[in-house]
Amino acid sequence: MKNISIKVLSLLLAMVLISSCKNYDELVKNPNLPTAVPPNLLLHGVLNTMNNDPWSDAHIFNQFFNSTYTYYGTNNYDQDPFFNTTSGFYYRTLENVVRMEQEAKNSGAADVNPYSALGKFFRAYFYNEMTQKYGDIPVTEALQGQDNIRPKYDSQKAVMMEILRLLDEANTDLASLITAGNTTLAGDIYLGNDLRAWRKVVNTFTLRVLVSLSKKDTDTDLNVKSKFAAILGNATQYPILTGNGDNLKYVYNAQFNNYPKTPGTIGFDIHRQNVGATFLNLTTA
Repeated sequence: MKNISIKVLSLLLAMVLISSCKNYDELVKNPNLPTAVPPNLLLHGVLNTMNNDPWSDAHIFNQFFNSTYTYYGTNNYDQDPFFNTTSGFYYRTLENVVRMEQEAKNSGAADVNPYSALGKFFRAYFYNEMTQKYGDIPVTEALQGQDNIRPKYDSQKAVMMEILRLLDEANTDLASLITAGNTTLAGDIYLGNDLRAWRKVVNTFTLRVLVSLSKKDTDTDLNVKSKFAAILGNATQYPILTGNGDNLKYVYNAQFNNYPKTPGTIGFDIHRQNVGATFLNLTTA
């Protein structure tokens, strides 16, 4: 009888312990952190990432500026010697683009909405930034998270074709949203949530990509010449930038984001860099 009582008590104790246990995700969850965020806040972060300021790695560590402060090294051509050489990748930013699109849908937006349309442009923009630096990069299997932690690398040609496809779709989606009178975009620090202005940016950026492919003008898969002519020949279907007022520009505000090379940054980087000949000779020529 004593053994039976012990077994019953042990079983009851085990049941109590099992019922009181929480899984790991519940234990580490911070109740003070949000589990969702409006898409406009994610858009704001993505737009800030597009800005390549004069303090950025691309300028400092590639001899566009020469360091006169020994702590910062020897002006090597190695993208980012202080953090890691993967800083030129934008997959973390693109993860935010994916989440932005998801949150827009979660808020009730249609499949084609301002955030999905700009999401296509951002993919094209950041893929272009990366492939111009590194050549072959993951695209078709990228951004799948834990479902694919080792995405294959696509050839640079395949990447460029995907960039052009995304830009064309972004233009088409923006056109349909403009026609429908959609005004749901928010958080745009560049163009004041103006979809018409963004459409000009998309098509002008497409021209820029095509110019970079000009030496491949005989490639029948890329169709560089025909794509270029189609944009310049149809301003209604492919509106482009026509003046400085259309520019996609990052505005510095001393109250929130000082221009990195102003006297207000004394103690941070003033007198640490001088403009390098690589940059200076090109601009003065």
